[in-house]
Amino acid sequence: MVTSLFLGRKESLFAIGLLLIPFDYLFLQPRFSFAMTSHSVERLAVFVGAMLFATELIHAKKQSDRSRLQGEMEFRALAETCPDCILIVSDQQLIRFLNPAAVKMFGYSQEELLGIPISRLLPELAFSLSQTEEFLALHKNGSRFHVESSWGQFADKTTIFLRDVTDRKSMQAQLEASEASLRLTLDTIPGLVYSRPPDGELDYANRHLMDFFGFTLEDVKRGVWRDGLHPDETEFVLSKMKEGAALGKPYTFDCRHRLEDGTYGWIHSAVEPLIGPDGQVVRWYGLITDIGAWKKAEESLRQTQTRLAIASRIAVASELAASIVHEISQPLAAMVANGQSSLRWLGTNPPNHDNAKAAAERIVRDGKDATEIIQGLRNLFKRAEPQKSAVALRKIVGEVLALLQPRTQKEGVRTKLQIAPDLPPMLGDPIQLQQVLLNLVSNAIDAMHSVVGRSKNLMIRARRIDDNSILTEIEDSGTGVLDHEKIFETFFTTKENGMGMGLSVCRTIVTAHGGRLWASPAFTSGTVFSFTIPIETETPEEVITPT
Repeated sequence: MVTSLFLGRKESLFAIGLLLIPFDYLFLQPRFSFAMTSHSVERLAVFVGAMLFATELIHAKKQSDRSRLQGEMEFRALAETCPDCILIVSDQQLIRFLNPAAVKMFGYSQEELLGIPISRLLPELAFSLSQTEEFLALHKNGSRFHVESSWGQFADKTTIFLRDVTDRKSMQAQLEASEASLRLTLDTIPGLVYSRPPDGELDYANRHLMDFFGFTLEDVKRGVWRDGLHPDETEFVLSKMKEGAALGKPYTFDCRHRLEDGTYGWIHSAVEPLIGPDGQVVRWYGLITDIGAWKKAEESLRQTQTRLAIASRIAVASELAASIVHEISQPLAAMVANGQSSLRWLGTNPPNHDNAKAAAERIVRDGKDATEIIQGLRNLFKRAEPQKSAVALRKIVGEVLALLQPRTQKEGVRTKLQIAPDLPPMLGDPIQLQQVLLNLVSNAIDAMHSVVGRSKNLMIRARRIDDNSILTEIEDSGTGVLDHEKIFETFFTTKENGMGMGLSVCRTIVTAHGGRLWASPAFTSGTVFSFTIPIETETPEEVITPT
């Protein structure tokens, strides 16, 4: 232990050795003798112990001075390189130390700052209970800037750390101004806007939305909007929102919601996610549109289209009236002639029953023909809602051609059919589909009216194009049309006395059946009108055809 105590202290031990010489000269007996008594040994031990203690104290003092000097050097190096301002003030609030960042922050030199009151730089500083605060500091040029302050006391000195937060304050002010501008924009746009966090309730709604539904912002945050959903659509809306949240993709839905006056109105909600850098949803933003007027307009349009379809059927029927009357007159005249023949055969002696029976059978046949013609005309004028069922296309084509036979004969049109024998039934309203065919075939006949010097051919083709629909094509050999899309516009017509409703109504009917109607040029001359109609997927007990 003594050996370890002496290690590293060679200089002190050498000094003790030198002190032993005068000690021996002064204290040992007899004088100038090196013989040691017990009393001298005791005095020597006390002397050596005192010297060792003094040496240890001297060494500890040196170690403390070196440590303090090292700490001061490290603090100074830290202060010199620290980007934040460091000030040390005395208990009289005078600046005793500052780092280079303070010189840069306040615009003074180091000599100008040392010894001045801290209040000259920080007039708003108050050493309160809060050791971290923000206030305005004063620059040498008189300008003020925002600083963030933190401080701590040690003995009679106070160390203050300052950070210039002017840029942050400016950005914060710009952000607040931007948010205020955005809020003002959202409150003034003619739309109902809301937002919510990824997995939370609505936490924002603009003024228009709250006025529209009669909500306050607190109502919105408490989820009162759920209570306003129509009972028939509550589950649908909530499941739609849950599904959209799970997928993290935009979604839309239409529903009815209770309005401020207590009535239910139709709304459309479009919801978009805000995606963060990590690919996760940060917020959801929704735009609600009042579609009540649109729904009413849609219903009004549907009724108007129905009336236009009826008007178109009446117009077509009026054009066919003369030929239909002629068609009916033929079986009626034949019935009269066969009736007279039957009477004559029965009036002979003996009566010729066989010939009379044959004449009576012809009367029945002609009567049925007349009945079918009249029934077809009645269906054209019939005002009824569409009734979709399984429809046999071949039967409808046959009835339309029978109605138009007088015109085809008069115009010299040759008709050819290419209908697949295994064609499945279509799903649609037989009366409306009959109207489409009647319009298209009638237009084809009109298109060939001015053809001279070549044959007038009318081709009707039908085939299954996929698992879900049937393609029907009506091709004529007429003069063709210039714009194959414009002819479907309402009130556009190429006929001198046409109304321009036929093709528009036909497209409306086909579209309502889930199909498509279009026109294209024929291979040689003329036009091909094509339309698709979905097939009946379920096997019907009975295929319905127009009568």
